[in-house]
Amino acid sequence: MYENERPLPAVTRDTLLRATIQNTALMASFAEPVRNEVQRALVAGLEALELEDAEALARHHEDLLALAAWCSRTELAEAEAS
Repeated sequence: MYENERPLPAVTRDTLLRATIQNTALMASFAEPVRNEVQRALVAGLEALELEDAEALARHHEDLLALAAWCSRTELAEAEAS
């Protein structure tokens, strides 16, 4: 959601991917009750999809979580090396 007076940013493949990864990483840091609520909403959304689409989206989400975890480990290692 974009809620300010600035013009909409140009959306590229890279900015969309970066935003998706950042949002996935952010969700992983939510307090457990909030994370559970978000997960319930995601599952409800998946249940509304055709099985093939839901499975593809679930795999994509798992891949993004793995990538977000890798990014966090990489950032931590870089910070420790500095």
